[in-house]
Amino acid sequence: MNKILLLIISVLLCSVLAEALVCRLCKIYKKGVGCTVGEETCEAEQGEKCKTVTVFKEGVRYFYRKGCTNPQDKCGTTEQSPMFGSMTTKCCNSSDFCNDE
Repeated sequence: MNKILLLIISVLLCSVLAEALVCRLCKIYKKGVGCTVGEETCEAEQGEKCKTVTVFKEGVRYFYRKGCTNPQDKCGTTEQSPMFGSMTTKCCNSSDFCNDE
């Protein structure tokens, strides 16, 4: 009984002390240049991931957006944007800053 209680307390303590996933946050990131607007970090809430949204204009990679996912984000999808063309969303949760390229 004591071993089971100790195991339960250990699991609860580990889950409380677990650190949140930290992601790169950048409103506009250009390959070869880096973050040009809004460079920060964000902590993913429970169930969230880090994301990289690749924005294409006329079929050419235009820029990236990086950050933590929102409930409306659809990881692994490409959507059409009336302003740019297409936007591909990739998500990860393998490690902190996994959305750094």
